[in-house]
Amino acid sequence: MIKKIFKYFGLAVVALVAVLLVKTLLYQSKQPDVAYKGPVGISEMSITNLSNAIQFMTVSNEDPSLNDTSEFALFHEFLRKAYPLAHQTLKRGIHNKFALLYEWEGKDTTLKPVILLAHQDVVPVVEAEWERPPFSGLIEDGYVWGRGTLDDKGSMIAIFESVEKLIRE
Repeated sequence: MIKKIFKYFGLAVVALVAVLLVKTLLYQSKQPDVAYKGPVGISEMSITNLSNAIQFMTVSNEDPSLNDTSEFALFHEFLRKAYPLAHQTLKRGIHNKFALLYEWEGKDTTLKPVILLAHQDVVPVVEAEWERPPFSGLIEDGYVWGRGTLDDKGSMIAIFESVEKLIRE
């Protein structure tokens, strides 16, 4: 009886592997072909904007009462000033006091929207564990140093820089 159970289990595993293998080999990407336009230059202003964004201590603590919400308000004002075209063109909504949601309606409203996500907060830091001050936004040796450069203010600034560029074009 046990041999029979193992036999059927083994056959089920082999069948599953076969199905996964066939589906993997037959899979075709749904990504559209896009012509490569070459590297995109990064302006000094873009680098400065990232550096400035890092300097806002938008720290989210597990205990919300420890959060300095004034930093978030200042950061929002920075975004408004640094990216005027985005703020003139996109519809801006504020949720739960500090979460921002921008809506950029396309020319063809029958198409599905694009969603770009980033967050503006960072987790608390232990300054002694950092090579450079975590909120300095120091630009040195081709790097912008600070909490949020990779996760996730860097993404937010890249999105805003792209939106501004697309609006200008």
